[in-house]
Amino acid sequence: MAARDANLTTLMELAAEGHSTALLIEGYAADDRNLPGNVVVAQSPQLLYSVPKADVEHQEEAGHGRVRLRIRPGAQAFRIEPFLVGDSYPPSTDPHSPFGVGMEYVVPPPSADFARAPGRGDDRTDTVELAAAATLESVGAHWTDSCAGGDRYANNCAHFLSDAFISAGFSDLAAPNPHIEARCGTSAKRPIRARNMWKWFQSKAVRTSRTLQEGTGWWAVFQLDETVYWGGHVAVWDSDGGVVYGTGWYPEWNQHLYQW
Repeated sequence: MAARDANLTTLMELAAEGHSTALLIEGYAADDRNLPGNVVVAQSPQLLYSVPKADVEHQEEAGHGRVRLRIRPGAQAFRIEPFLVGDSYPPSTDPHSPFGVGMEYVVPPPSADFARAPGRGDDRTDTVELAAAATLESVGAHWTDSCAGGDRYANNCAHFLSDAFISAGFSDLAAPNPHIEARCGTSAKRPIRARNMWKWFQSKAVRTSRTLQEGTGWWAVFQLDETVYWGGHVAVWDSDGGVVYGTGWYPEWNQHLYQW
C-alpha cells in the first residue's frame, strides 16, 4: 500500500480531486451475525461499519487486537453512527455475543400478527383487577407499551416489558441484579436486553415449556432464532385469553416459556 494512500488527509484530497480510492477502516472486527457474509468493524464506541467480506481487498493486523481493512471502491457497506458497542471498549470477545453489540440499538425483524394487549393511549374497555401479589397476570395489568422514563430504543421488547414487571411489583428486577447487564439511561433504569430478561426468567421459573399451548395459563416467554435476530424477543403471554403483552410475537422461532 502506498504511503500516499495510507494518510486520511491524502485520501480526502484524492476524493476532492475526483479520484476513486478505497476506504481504509481500522478497528475490532468479527463476523456480522445480523448480516451473514459481512464483517462488522468497531472503529470506536461511536462508529460501526458492516462490510461484505467479498469487498475486502486487503486485511492486516494493526496491533492490540485491531485490524486494518481496505474496502474496494463501490462496495455497498453500512455505517452506523452514533452506536453503542457493548458497555465498554474494546468490544466483548465472547464468542456467543455478536461483537458485544447492544441489541436494543438493532431494529428487530417484522413481527407476526398477534392479539396485542392495549397499551398507554389505547382505549381500554375492560376493567382489570390488579392482583394483590406480583404475578405474571399482574404484569399484563401493568403493561403500557412504554417506559416510565419516557425513552425508547430501536428495540423495546425488554425495555417496555421490564417496565411492566417492575410496575407490577417485581422489585428484584429494579434492584441491582446479577442477570441484568444493561438498563435504560433514565431515572427509571429499566432493563433493556431480552437475553438478560431470559436469564432472569430462568432464575424464577418453577415450570417451563418449549411449546406454545393454549389454555395453560400465563407465561413469561423468550423467543429466539439466532439466524434471524441474535438478541431474541421477550413477552408475557396469556395462553387462556390468547393475548400477548409485548412489542411483537415470533411463534416460528424457538420458544422458551416460564411460569412461577
